[in-house]
Amino acid sequence: MVNRSEQTCDTGAKRALAVPGASGYPLVGLLPQVLLDPLQALLGVVKRHGDVACVNVGFEKIYLLSHPDHVEHVFHANSGNFIKDGSMWAAGQQLAGNGLGTTEGSAWLRQRRMMQPQFHRQKLAVMTSLLAEAAAEGLEAWRPAAENGQPIELLKELKSISTHTFLRALLSTSINAKEMSELTEAVNVAFRHINVLMWTNSLPQWLPIPGSRRFQQARRTIDRIIYPIIRSRYRQPCEGGDLLDLLLVARDADTGEGMSEQQVRDELVTLLVAAHETTATALAWTVHFLCGHPEAAQRVAAEASSLAGDRPPEFADLGKLAYTKMAFQEAMRLKGPLWLTVRRAVAEDNIAGYRIPAGSLVAIVPYVIHRHPAIWQRPEAFEPERFTEANAKGRHRGAYLPFGAGGHLCIGKSFATMQAQLLLAMLFQRYRVSLVPGHKVELQAAIVLRPRNGILVTLAPA
Repeated sequence: MVNRSEQTCDTGAKRALAVPGASGYPLVGLLPQVLLDPLQALLGVVKRHGDVACVNVGFEKIYLLSHPDHVEHVFHANSGNFIKDGSMWAAGQQLAGNGLGTTEGSAWLRQRRMMQPQFHRQKLAVMTSLLAEAAAEGLEAWRPAAENGQPIELLKELKSISTHTFLRALLSTSINAKEMSELTEAVNVAFRHINVLMWTNSLPQWLPIPGSRRFQQARRTIDRIIYPIIRSRYRQPCEGGDLLDLLLVARDADTGEGMSEQQVRDELVTLLVAAHETTATALAWTVHFLCGHPEAAQRVAAEASSLAGDRPPEFADLGKLAYTKMAFQEAMRLKGPLWLTVRRAVAEDNIAGYRIPAGSLVAIVPYVIHRHPAIWQRPEAFEPERFTEANAKGRHRGAYLPFGAGGHLCIGKSFATMQAQLLLAMLFQRYRVSLVPGHKVELQAAIVLRPRNGILVTLAPA
């Protein structure tokens, strides 16, 4: 049981405040509560102890940081002192290897420099038609459900479409239906296991972790499908300039070397998981909010219809989908997939007057920061207008970090936002979407913040 008296996780040095927090059970700390519901377990600590707090989880002591100023310190002012390290990043590496999302130091810098030019908006522009084509196919598959009034589970369907559109942008052409199904299921299995590993990796390695065999099989399935695609493209490049080609032509500016086959695989798996989980979940939450705010949904539909009737949006149209983009941004503020991000302090530091010991694990909590009353008025309200140029001007740069912050800002931010604008516009061009009455949508905080029992909706032709 959590000790309700105020705990001092570290006594600190002279002139440094003691960090308050919860110690939890002997040896395991708050691990049982965190495994059951990590968001509520950590929110309880933050609500009781404030913007800087600490908690014991297994054998790790985690310092929770929940103010925009802390984002500024960790990701900008003293970013060199905070690295990707610890059980949470190690869990991701078991699937994505040394992809950009899980590496650090010189390896990360080399990959970032090689990949950054390939994700420039103008290079992504050539993929717009590929994304729109794949999205249209996925959305048209919903037509029978719309005509029959049959509910669909939104997150599941959007995962399928998001994965399909990503693979189309990746490969220019689709993989076959069997491989698509196998790949989707393998990513699902692997991601569920990583959700467990991220909190249990600090425990002794001899402890059996449920699901390990299924995870290994899922990883083998992913490799069995991905590697032949890479090898085939080495032999026969695509003239259309899809995402895989952009990765294969990327070169180190200093050495002129490209990526190894293993590195290309790791980057593709990183991007695939992001498309399958992060982008799809963000889209599902956006549609959920729009269903609860009919006027906002009507504005999204009106933007899409104003382009040219039923034609799919093009890259040049993205600027005309401004409200659609703002709706996506606001949904990412309230229920962005990235609800927690972790770094390791290399050397002792001082944050807001609190001593952070060397080697400590610090966790930035965007879920709290995106609601911080010092920055956001009516923090629980869904108000896309927060993201007009006028309203966003002068906002603390640490107040909003759905794609991370600083040098580690997600390289796929522009791609994900473009994909979201296109898919939302095309969805509301075709359908009116309503939540199924009586279906309770609950939060589940795993690696991403998702709806525990999905989101049931009904569709009607627009």
